[in-house]
Amino acid sequence: MLWLCIHLPLFPLEALALGNDEPIAVTVVEGRTRRIIACNSTATHSGLSEATEFAVALALCPRLRAIERNLYAERAALKRLAAWAYQWSSRVTARSSKTDRLPAGKLWLEIGASRSLFGNYLALIAQLEASLDELGYSYRLGIAPTLEGAALLA
Repeated sequence: MLWLCIHLPLFPLEALALGNDEPIAVTVVEGRTRRIIACNSTATHSGLSEATEFAVALALCPRLRAIERNLYAERAALKRLAAWAYQWSSRVTARSSKTDRLPAGKLWLEIGASRSLFGNYLALIAQLEASLDELGYSYRLGIAPTLEGAALLA
């Protein structure tokens, strides 16, 4: 078996399908602190990043639009993405984060059997990346014989 992991680092933001014109950040509350877990490129250009406290973020970017994390939207988007992934493999596994500390979603495809359909792994990955780009997701890929190994490489 050979597993391909699609790691979606901005999934809490991209699952909400928001525009990229204004600075937008997805936030969570941990204890008494509200912090950013994902932000769009406009917010990043203003100096914001993951783990930035919300008060600091507002000081750096007063026009920041903050949205509370929506786990329901993430799970629904991950289910849609898993259904999309069946065009590349008959074995698909999806996991979303169960805690606010791990904001990204992950999707695994067993691609060992897919080689005969696509000619080789490079052709499969090229087609998959083109399709992910078209869907508008930020992603990192990792390939390994185990789920955990592929996730670590992604």
